[in-house]
Amino acid sequence: MSEVTLKTKVFQDMVSKALKCSTNNSMLAATTLVSILAKDGKFSLVTTDNVNYLEVSEYIPGISDFKASLGIDQFGKLVSKLTNEY
Repeated sequence: MSEVTLKTKVFQDMVSKALKCSTNNSMLAATTLVSILAKDGKFSLVTTDNVNYLEVSEYIPGISDFKASLGIDQFGKLVSKLTNEY
């Protein structure tokens, strides 16, 4: 397992951009989630409003491949409260 270092401000900007595409419509489950993907050094957040998809990416050398899906509201609120530089 590898450790990932990403500046908090960069991560918060990524999440903020991803939130803009998410409509968080509870009738459409896909709009309430953010997919977090890491593959071949590319770290991405993917959201949808059920018409358009938005992928916000940052290249992080040495990141291990993984996938996760989280509720966009709770994730966005947690990330906005981060205070450390990294």
